[in-house]
Amino acid sequence: MTQFQPNVTNSLETVDPPPLERSNEMILIAVTGAQDSKLLSQQLSPYYQVCSLEPGTEALEQRLQSSEFDLAILDGIALDRHWQTLGQRKATHEPILLPLLLVSSRQNLGYVTRNLWQIVDEIIITPIERRELVARINILLRARRYSQEWQSRYFMLADAAAIGIALVQEGTIAWANRTLTDWLQQPLTALLGHPLLKLVCPEDRPRVDQAIQNSTGWLGAVTCDEVYLDLPQKCAVELRFQSLSYGDRPAILALLTDITERVNYHKHLIWQTQFDALTGLANRHRLITRLEQAIGYAQQQHHQIILLRIDLNRFKDFNDAWGQTAGDVLLRNIAQRLAEDFTEPHTVAYWGAGEFVIALADPSADLDWLAWVDHIIQRISAPCGIEEDREVSISCRVGISRYPQDSHEAESLVRKAGVALSAAKQQGLSHALYTPGLMTDLSQRVALEEALRHALERNELYLLYQPKLNLSTGRIDGAEALLRWRNPAWGEVSPGQFIPLAEATGLIYDIGAWVLREVCCQIHQWSEEGLCLGRIAVNLSGLQIQRGDLVEVVRHTMADFGIHPAQIELEVTESFFLHYNDHIDTTLRTLMDLGITLAIDDFGTGYASLAYLKHLPFNVIKIDKSFVDGLPDHQGDLAIVRAIIAMAKSLGLKTVVEGVETEDQYACLAHEEVTWFQGFWYSRPISPAVLGDLVRQQMAPP
Repeated sequence: MTQFQPNVTNSLETVDPPPLERSNEMILIAVTGAQDSKLLSQQLSPYYQVCSLEPGTEALEQRLQSSEFDLAILDGIALDRHWQTLGQRKATHEPILLPLLLVSSRQNLGYVTRNLWQIVDEIIITPIERRELVARINILLRARRYSQEWQSRYFMLADAAAIGIALVQEGTIAWANRTLTDWLQQPLTALLGHPLLKLVCPEDRPRVDQAIQNSTGWLGAVTCDEVYLDLPQKCAVELRFQSLSYGDRPAILALLTDITERVNYHKHLIWQTQFDALTGLANRHRLITRLEQAIGYAQQQHHQIILLRIDLNRFKDFNDAWGQTAGDVLLRNIAQRLAEDFTEPHTVAYWGAGEFVIALADPSADLDWLAWVDHIIQRISAPCGIEEDREVSISCRVGISRYPQDSHEAESLVRKAGVALSAAKQQGLSHALYTPGLMTDLSQRVALEEALRHALERNELYLLYQPKLNLSTGRIDGAEALLRWRNPAWGEVSPGQFIPLAEATGLIYDIGAWVLREVCCQIHQWSEEGLCLGRIAVNLSGLQIQRGDLVEVVRHTMADFGIHPAQIELEVTESFFLHYNDHIDTTLRTLMDLGITLAIDDFGTGYASLAYLKHLPFNVIKIDKSFVDGLPDHQGDLAIVRAIIAMAKSLGLKTVVEGVETEDQYACLAHEEVTWFQGFWYSRPISPAVLGDLVRQQMAPP
């Protein structure tokens, strides 16, 4: 920006000729003495608009404060009396420089103080010819016009800038562009003279003030990042300060860049690394961090921490039945309840897959873990609205570990609470407290799982067959295929151990397909030998039916070995009907339409109601051995067996009594209308070769 330095001259040289036409620019004359004022007016009025006022008057003060003149001619007295107003006008007027001309005599130059020198732009010593006076005025006015034009273009560009720009002098705003005024929703006039620091939130003012001080006199820019403006709406800016000179005084150019979107995005990314997007609770990473901090504090204060791992029972089944959206609503609802109940310094986290973790870390609280478990179970099981007119409830299991009893490390505490949770699931308990013995059990389970994954390829699985005795003929009429596992390290592993493990790991699909193929292969082999054993029953896991490809697997396997559907019977446990739906119903009816016999296994111990039973697509009911164990002494068991037989007969279903192990049990049931018997009394599970021999003996002539 062009700056004018005072120039003292009384030269008669013509620098610029007088204007040929009258100018509309206004010259303000304020000199002491009416004669001098009149003379100046007469000399300049042919070329300019002229206004003469007496120095020291209120009229002159008001005119100097206005914008109604382009150049002022003052003598020393006028300058002395009005120098503060003139100084302010020159420094802040729009902020356009205001040229000033001091008329004095050479003897009065000593009257001009340092402050006055900073105000004036040119000093002309009288007497001076009119031609020279007009020439000097033209130079000043031309410079003023040039300055106005340059500044107009500069500020026009600044107004168009996307960033906020402010010119700051002595800590206050001397000018601001339109972008900044729009951000602040204030006119420029309201910002002029306003301290820059007051635009900033109080907590950010100290570092902004320090940045301003650091930029003063510094050639480079000073940056202050993520500063929040003191506005109703949150607005983050990056402030850059550049020192410069303006109006003969030091100034600072403040550049404000809106970084609100960038800051919010960055904070969102940080939030995502710490919290679960669905529930809003802490995620695994934040849980471990918080737990490590809590352990450090607990070590100093000598108090304990209780860690609870909470798993929603059958949450996957809930999602399958009600849909993912309903599952999300349920999770958010439970998360809100837990977050309300367990505030700082406790931590509530979502572990994923329907599992929550709570770290109880308040040394002043009563950390009675059993009371907390009861409270959590009640809160989670409370009804939850998943639709406008529908409420559901879900239960949970809890695994508990403790600091310092179980571990001094965060991840170890979480892992051991998980071990306790697994124990609660396996034992059918609502909760379990970690003990060292559980870790041994878990290690064995993991080792067993790893061995099971290789059991098929290593030919460790095999089938035994338990024959069924037809009551009316007294002969073998079918058999049940029973899966067994002989591991080199573990020996004979109980089906009660490895079948639930196969279901939990998903190995049941491959194992189930292998069992069906082995049975069909064996039936084909017996047929080749001329043996007819009746139907061979194969146990199905509910997971196989839910998967959706069971019909094709059965159809293709039977076709591969030329097996007639009447030679196969598929058994499903009664407890499976807890998950019954239209898809399962369609699958079972399709199998029945193929000619395959379907049986309900372990009847009387599950969840199928008698009213619902008549709609199920089944041919056979297998009465559970728990009702046979008490026979013949327990008359209540006998009454239940008779009731089931009668109900089956009325529905047109055949019956199998399982677990007949003694002569007395057989004799007790021999007179009932049972179709088949099965149990140790007649035969234990036997190999295919032994069963074939029994059938051959049966077929031999007497």
